[in-house]
Amino acid sequence: MKRQGATLRIDNRQTGSVLLSIICSFFFGTVLHSSNAVAQPRAYITNRGPEVVVVNTATNQEVTRIPVMSDPRGIAASPDGSRVYVAGDGPNTTVIDTASNLVVATIPCGVNMLAVSNDGARVYATSDSHPVCVIDSSTNTATASIESAGTWEIAVSPDGTRAYGAISQGSNPGLSVIDTASNTVITTIPIEGATGVAVTPDGSKVLVATFTNALGQSYVFIVNTVGNTISGVISVDHEASSVVVSPDGSRAYVAHDQPGSVSVVDIATETVIATISLESSITGLAVTADGRRVYVPVGGNCSPPPACGFVAVIETATNTVTRIGEGGYSTPFDVVIAGRTVYGATIQPPINSNGSSVFNGNRGVVPVKFTLAADGVQTCLLPPSTIAVARIAGGTLGQINESEYVMPSDQGSNFRITGCQYVYNLNSRSLGVGTYLVEIKINNDAVGMATFSLR
Repeated sequence: MKRQGATLRIDNRQTGSVLLSIICSFFFGTVLHSSNAVAQPRAYITNRGPEVVVVNTATNQEVTRIPVMSDPRGIAASPDGSRVYVAGDGPNTTVIDTASNLVVATIPCGVNMLAVSNDGARVYATSDSHPVCVIDSSTNTATASIESAGTWEIAVSPDGTRAYGAISQGSNPGLSVIDTASNTVITTIPIEGATGVAVTPDGSKVLVATFTNALGQSYVFIVNTVGNTISGVISVDHEASSVVVSPDGSRAYVAHDQPGSVSVVDIATETVIATISLESSITGLAVTADGRRVYVPVGGNCSPPPACGFVAVIETATNTVTRIGEGGYSTPFDVVIAGRTVYGATIQPPINSNGSSVFNGNRGVVPVKFTLAADGVQTCLLPPSTIAVARIAGGTLGQINESEYVMPSDQGSNFRITGCQYVYNLNSRSLGVGTYLVEIKINNDAVGMATFSLR
């Protein structure tokens, strides 16, 4: 490949994955992630042994155990998976380097639960009787406090501008809405028994799980983030302690301390569609980045084993359960999945994978279709993605503005999801004669691409 004047010469018939990655970097400034690259995200589980148990999620086999402070509770991970944060007695928050699985720092704040901002810059640590502690992850120091004592779980909005704390104790229980720029509470929405909190991936809703009210009932409240108003209430099993949302925003999974179960909630219809019995106390849970599994530490005061001291792995497609470490864990408490899932997208017809496709520009549309693999396994759980287009031969070379290829049926540069495929209809009439490179991105990372020509 060489650039001569206005022409980038490339033989599409002999284009391989390496050469395509070079082209992608040439035009977009990004390097294509190989669909053959397989990450191995790990589950980090606080076990009040005291230790953190590390499990390889690809095999569900235990990797190691990391000694930490006494009575470890909440756990969270940096977005890139390089750090895991553990809150426990002290109060202390311990920092684990996931490359070595060694403790690298301890910050004297936080005893309950934790959340990390999406940019990884800030860690929020909660406490029964102290303000929420704000930790600068670059220095591992506490830099601010937020007057929201009695907070149990805390969650951060996708854009990082708001944090939401479930205040379970004190005279003002409910959902605290925190401005992260000023570290102040904007408002508190009264919700009796608030314990668990999660934000949907699009940031439009906050789900609040309640442990119990005066009548012994538990609910999930849905709060609209625009206006901070309650828009829905869902009755669930007793003693709801934690809640997480699937990566596509369609499901919520609610942990129940007693009777030891997980409620599966359809967020769109605001209904419980399944209840999974796990026999014993549950205080935390985590869903994998591809949405295929939910990891649930199960422990508490029960007899006889193995009802206590294990990790349940729920297959979300079937709601079936596999147990890890039955009877081998004293009191597992909370869990986080650390490590990014590696996605690889494969082009589908009518565009050929070898770059040989030639279309008549006057036909008006070129359908661009991709399937997706997560950590090397084909999946129909497709996260949001966007398209980028560049001309690599003929005419003016370089990236093409979205306005030149978008059609009325498209939603900007966003792929549509149809079944198990991403679909985007390119406006070929406006593109003109030439050879084009199309790229699919997830979280701004290039995960697949293809070339075709217009005549």
